[in-house]
Parts: sequence; C-alpha cells; structure tokens
Amino acid sequence: MGRDSWRPERIRHSPWGALALVMLTGIALMRNGADLSPGPPQPVAATSVDHQKDSPGAPVAGPAVKPLAYAPVDRVSIPSIQVDAPVVDVNLDPDGWIETPPPEDPNLAGWYQNGIAPGQLGTSVVVGHVDNMAGPAVFYGLGSLKKGNRVEVSRSDGQVAVFEVYGVEV
Repeated sequence: MGRDSWRPERIRHSPWGALALVMLTGIALMRNGADLSPGPPQPVAATSVDHQKDSPGAPVAGPAVKPLAYAPVDRVSIPSIQVDAPVVDVNLDPDGWIETPPPEDPNLAGWYQNGIAPGQLGTSVVVGHVDNMAGPAVFYGLGSLKKGNRVEVSRSDGQVAVFEVYGVEV
C-alpha cells in the first residue's frame, strides 16, 4: 500500500450547471430589466446624520386664521414639485384602510371625504400614488419638499386652503 491508495479520486465537474445559471439570470434580466432607478426623492431628514436640522416642530406662530366651513376638495397644487392634480373622493376599504385613487391615472389624488375638509380645524387626509407600473405618479416628488414650500388645495366653494410645510419627518 502506497500513498496513492489513500488519495481520493478526482471528480470532474461539468460546467453545464454554472452555464445554465448564467443563462437563466440573463433571461430574467432581459425579461424584467434591471431596476437601477434611484426611486423617488427622499426627504433630507432621511439621508442626513443630523435629524434635528429638518425635524418637524410646532408650526410657526403667526396671525390667527379663521377656519373655513366644510367643502369638498377639487384640486391639489404643490408648485415646488410641479403637482397640479384633480382630486377624487375616497373612502375606507373593507379592511378599514383609506382607499387610494385608481393607479391607472398617475396624476390623480384622493381626499378622504368622511374626514376634515382642508381649511377646517383638524387634520385632512389627501392621498395619491408615488408611482405605478408605468412610472412616477402624482406624489413622486413629495420627498423633496422642504420647509417653507406651499401646498394649495382648491375647494368646491371656490376658496383655496393654503398650507406651508413647517417640517419634514421620516
């Protein structure tokens, strides 16, 4: 018995497994594409180390504004991110979540009509998609809003409720 009798037999691997894996990966990338887009803009507070700089605080004290009466919402405009969108009424879905506008129309926002109307005292809810299967949607640029930007909500009574961003929170 010599040293060669204890040596394990050398196994030759076939390259077909690795080749099949590379081909399947290539086909998947061709079919689905490689999503290299950076996604929607993110708020400064999400990317900075110092979260105190842009963190929300209490609204700046100013002259008292008289609350408006109830009126449905027609349109939302955010000039700093080029949003000017019609608004549809939305309700709650069967699970109790606020519905969203149909994703087929990317420039459509929704207003939860069973809540507070913009301009009334309290919190009003306006929803919309950031993107859909076709690409960016109405609120894609929301993450790039900064303190001082304006949001204008046109109401069915002809009045416009104007809001100012006083903080960004992630």
